[in-house]
Amino acid sequence: MSKSNKTIHPQELARLRGLLMARYIVATVDISIIRQTCLSNIVRWRSQGTNSVLWDEWVKLLIGGNDQKLISALTDDVNENNKNLRRAGPYAGLINPQIREYIFSKTLDDLPALEDLITYSSGALND
Repeated sequence: MSKSNKTIHPQELARLRGLLMARYIVATVDISIIRQTCLSNIVRWRSQGTNSVLWDEWVKLLIGGNDQKLISALTDDVNENNKNLRRAGPYAGLINPQIREYIFSKTLDDLPALEDLITYSSGALND
């Protein structure tokens, strides 16, 4: 992630943290597990009365989309549709709570690069 001393809107910081988490998931979790977990989450949430119009798009990607389209939805930060999809990302449970907490403890200037996060997680989760 780029380092900057500028003031950033809290929503933008949350978006960058979410993007880092999604990229971490893609780098560390098998795509079939991502598909299975995301679909299970959507089914569970809908059964509990929660819904999002974006979940219909997620279901299409998870069931019918090829791996590259799914990976792009999780990691691409240029396409506005992918940014919107991540706002309702169904990937709860795919990231260790300790790693999630670590990411959310960081400011913009302290957000680790993906490679550094993977290195950190290897040590933190094996201690």
